[in-house]
Amino acid sequence: MSRKGDGQPYLLHPIHVLALLIDWHAEEDTCIAGLLHDVIEDADDDTQRAAYREEIKKTFGENVLEIVEGVTEQDKSLPWRTRKERYLEHLRTASKQSLLVSCADRIHNTSSLLLAYRKDGERVWKRFNAGKEEQLWYVKSVRQILEERLGASYTKELDAAIGEIECLNTGKKPHRKSAVSEGSPRVPAAHFHYLFDDWRNAALRCFVCGWTGKIKHEDTEVYDSLFDYSCPKCDKMLAIVSYPTQEEDEAWGKATPGDAVMQFDLSVQFFFGIESTPDHTKVKRNINTAIGLLMRAAEQEFPRAQFHLGAASYWQDFGSFFGVDIEKYVPHDSAAALDLIERAACGGLGIAQMMLAEWCENGNVVEMNETLGALWHEIANMNGQYSPVKNGDLYPSPANLGDIERYRALRASRLKHTTREPTGSQAKSRGVTYTVLVDDNFHPRDSSERYELGAYATLEEAESACKKIVDEYLLSTYKPGMAVADLYTGYTSFGEDPFVVPRDNPDKFFSAWNYAKQRSQEICGESLSKHDREGTPKTSS
Repeated sequence: MSRKGDGQPYLLHPIHVLALLIDWHAEEDTCIAGLLHDVIEDADDDTQRAAYREEIKKTFGENVLEIVEGVTEQDKSLPWRTRKERYLEHLRTASKQSLLVSCADRIHNTSSLLLAYRKDGERVWKRFNAGKEEQLWYVKSVRQILEERLGASYTKELDAAIGEIECLNTGKKPHRKSAVSEGSPRVPAAHFHYLFDDWRNAALRCFVCGWTGKIKHEDTEVYDSLFDYSCPKCDKMLAIVSYPTQEEDEAWGKATPGDAVMQFDLSVQFFFGIESTPDHTKVKRNINTAIGLLMRAAEQEFPRAQFHLGAASYWQDFGSFFGVDIEKYVPHDSAAALDLIERAACGGLGIAQMMLAEWCENGNVVEMNETLGALWHEIANMNGQYSPVKNGDLYPSPANLGDIERYRALRASRLKHTTREPTGSQAKSRGVTYTVLVDDNFHPRDSSERYELGAYATLEEAESACKKIVDEYLLSTYKPGMAVADLYTGYTSFGEDPFVVPRDNPDKFFSAWNYAKQRSQEICGESLSKHDREGTPKTSS
């Protein structure tokens, strides 16, 4: 599960809270409560909350439960301001253990908000239940109480984050225009793969004359290995589409769009040029195809694919093993590598957890943090990873049975979690009426944020209503030159997530996030991951 406010895996938040508590030498019960501090508050209903309370008390003891209760908003049905005033009043008399958990929680939440504010500007505040001024009032009020009761040594990180948010709020945020936003003719043509990318529906934009449109087959210039498309107004080259090799064409038929495990294993074959199974045919080495398949498996949250793609993004010697310059295929990007490996670690991959431990302990990619490093080290050990990461571990190798079973169990769990029954008054018996419910991407697991859009006679009408919600956010947010990843991440962090119930077929249902990914690609004119085929464009005369 992701923290939809900043797109990071949800597990990272309690881990960061725990790391702060360990760094402050908090007692064991306080550290345990730090890991569990959101469990009761984020429960779906009172029945689940009661069950969680009983489980915490039974497993960890009454003291841990009291600490968690001390940082839990007890009645989320109250108006936002009333809830926050009650919480502030409670903090004035709360135990020191609860104050420490509250302080660590507020530091990480505010730091995450700062990062989102830097990236997305004022639209960040639209995703809160209250406006910007109210939010700033609340976080500063919490800071004041924590400083009075714990001391400034605990709140200095919180002070720094609040100060930077207020600085951005005054309009002092630095801005450097990119070549794209300046309309430079040096902006390179978009590059698509004939099989792996949805070039047919890509929305192109010419940054020289401003023309927008899609590729027209009849106007392309065709060569042996590719064809290109130029702006019909000023003749600037806008797109290059590479044809698949014979091996790519044959291999792609074996990899269904949703089978991340098969895509990953095919990627390994193309990295090494090995014998494929079960037909024992030889696959020639093709790094471009290997990276393309690896990216698609990583997009579907397969942890081993995320780990190796992260390694390729970070480790500059990755390509030397294969005799290629890897930066021709994967840009060197430490931030992207960190994000991928964190996601793999949160997906249960021990080697990724060990790499994070080493990065934190040695100050690679991230700032040195021995406490967080030790924590990741212990998590890796719990998953059977005891040895340090060696160079050989970074090269792709076929997924083992444990990787596959863990991934498929996680996917099945997510499907079960998202297959929700109607809760609105308009929900009818199955097969009669389709209801559209809408969740808020900024508030993970908070059913109080859900609302019912309406009931529809057909599934097509219901899905159309869902698409309208997604389109309205993307089109209102898009700015010329925006990258697909930025637009899509903005949606998954701050947009709304509509879905249709009942789901007649749980294996085939409308996904707002998948639709947003497709539309982000179309709006921005960059490629994502469609692989349907049509006829080859006609050769120009």
